[in-house]
Order: sequence, then C-alpha cells, then structure tokens
Amino acid sequence: MKKGLILDMDGVIVDSEVVYLKAFKKWFQKHGIEMELADFEKVIGTPYADAIDYFMEFWGDRSSREEFEEKFTRMKESITFDYRDILNPGVDELLTYCRERQIKTTLASGNSMDCIEKMLADCELEKHFDFVISGERLTRNKPHPDVYLKAMEYMGLEPEECITLEDSQIGIRASKNAGIFTVAKVPEMYRLEQEEADTKVNHIKEVISMLKDA
Repeated sequence: MKKGLILDMDGVIVDSEVVYLKAFKKWFQKHGIEMELADFEKVIGTPYADAIDYFMEFWGDRSSREEFEEKFTRMKESITFDYRDILNPGVDELLTYCRERQIKTTLASGNSMDCIEKMLADCELEKHFDFVISGERLTRNKPHPDVYLKAMEYMGLEPEECITLEDSQIGIRASKNAGIFTVAKVPEMYRLEQEEADTKVNHIKEVISMLKDA
C-alpha cells in the first residue's frame, strides 16, 4: 500500500476550471474578443504570468501588458463562488479512506494560499490534509517539481511511496519530474493533454482501488 497521496486542487478536488473559463470567455467577449473554449484550455494549470502572456496575444495593442494584467486580475478576483458547489464527487470519500488507514495526504497546488484556504474552509476539508503547499510561495512553481519535492519532504516519504492526482499537463509534468506515479483526473467539460500521466481516472474514488492495490 502507498504511504502518501498528493492532490492538486483546481480540476481535481474542485471543478473550478469550468467556472473560471466561462467567466474569462464572457469578459473577453465584453471587450470585443471572441475566444473558443479550446483557447482557454491551453492555460489550465499554467503559472499566472505565463497565462497573462498567452492572453496578451488575443488582447493585442489595446493596452500595455501591465495595464492588461491589472484589468484581468481585477476581473479574476471579482469572481465569487462557494467551493462546496463545485467539490468533485468522491473527494471526501477518498480523503476519509486515507485518514482511516494513516495514509499521509498533502494538497499541492499552484494556486495562491488565499484560494487554497478558502476552498478548504468552504468544503470543510482542513482536517483531511496533513500538509498544504502553494506553489506560488516557492521559488519555482509547476511544471518544476518543487511543490512535489516539498510535499515528499514534509511527509518524509520517497517517490515510490506516493501517488499524485493531477489534471493539467503542467501539473502532471511537475509530478513526473519528481519521480512520482501520477494519476490524471479526466475533466468532463473540456479537454486536456494528459498523455504523460501513468494512468487516468474519470472519477476520484477510483484512486481508492489504486491505493489498495499499490
């Protein structure tokens, strides 16, 4: 049996990507820019600065990069929702299974600690995680392996003792770069490149069987 489970947040624990993608699409339309869902899929899991660079290709010369980032950030921060409404089915069951069997759990997200803490509070999941790490607080965020290396350091485990549950290509690559067996959660409403993962699941609770058999 594996001794540690590391989970990404957005797209894994909560289906927040869909909420953001719809809001981004509406905001760009408001500014006269038509974008397809596939255009937004390319930035899922990417560091924020890289996403801004990507969106600047569509924004063009409407304003400077600095002004665009300020506008976009203000819009993004205005998006409000209760994470309980987008909690993926099976998450609580999986985390309860780990807790009952003393499998260490770490939340390792590239998102900000503010967003992570709000999600944990909304979904009442604080008690389930031994450690919580924000990639934004590290020198290098995903796709560098730092967030996963730090997770293993905290748990006192080796790569072969862990399983990671990710969704985006960048997150999968970060986990694989840390040498960890990586499971990709397949999204329902959009497509992601997940070929680098060791295996894929459609439902979170499928990971329980993997923990039993590992």
